[in-house]
Amino acid sequence: MRSALIPGLLIALAGAVSALAAQPADGSQAPRTQLRSGAVQLTLNLNTNQRLPDGSAILCKARISPNGQGLQLLNHLSAAPMETATGRGLMTPSGANCTVELPFSWALDNPGTGLVLRYEVEALGVQSAPAGRHGGQAHGEMATSYPPQGSRSHLSVSIAF
Repeated sequence: MRSALIPGLLIALAGAVSALAAQPADGSQAPRTQLRSGAVQLTLNLNTNQRLPDGSAILCKARISPNGQGLQLLNHLSAAPMETATGRGLMTPSGANCTVELPFSWALDNPGTGLVLRYEVEALGVQSAPAGRHGGQAHGEMATSYPPQGSRSHLSVSIAF
């Protein structure tokens, strides 16, 4: 009977030691990993005040990352998960639109308060463009909330070149 009791005690002891090792030294609870998944669709609306000829290429790029520490997180992106996407558009008489979709699925210890979104857009002039009208660049960043789990949020940003 004693020999059957010892393995059971050893298994229980190993489980208790494992649980203690997983807790932080200050006695607080270890963070629980949370799954955050969904997508952000970003449309950049460009108003160029007719500086660029029709047919000029518009390139856009966006990145998202969890906003665990406010916008300061962008300075520490190497430690955070991040998704990047690119898109293209063409200049028309009424301006241009460039849309990117950023799907994500992250298992996070601290999902934070939402997402940090950083975007860049570049307008490339065409060969026939008059002097001084060969394109432009713009960039920005913003904080936004997570879309509901597994769904897509739509954001739109207007940019004047």
